[in-house]
Amino acid sequence: MARATGHVDCCSCYASLDPADLRVHRVRKLATGTGGRERSNDGEIIAAWMLCPRCHHNGVLKLGSGDYLTDGDLAVLPQLDLAV
Repeated sequence: MARATGHVDCCSCYASLDPADLRVHRVRKLATGTGGRERSNDGEIIAAWMLCPRCHHNGVLKLGSGDYLTDGDLAVLPQLDLAV
């Protein structure tokens, strides 16, 4: 889970990790949006598969952009290498 402090929490061992120490293995970006007369939800959901360097548990970090951007996403995204 991305935290506003700029760290990522492992949901398996509860370690608070520096994003620079995380190695992203795979990334999938999902475009969102409702269109039509409904309120528009523009942005992306980014799923990044990675391995916790402490407990070696595989996990997925969900990050948002646009309307889905959180304070944690804003703090963590610039620190991750998503070019895989």
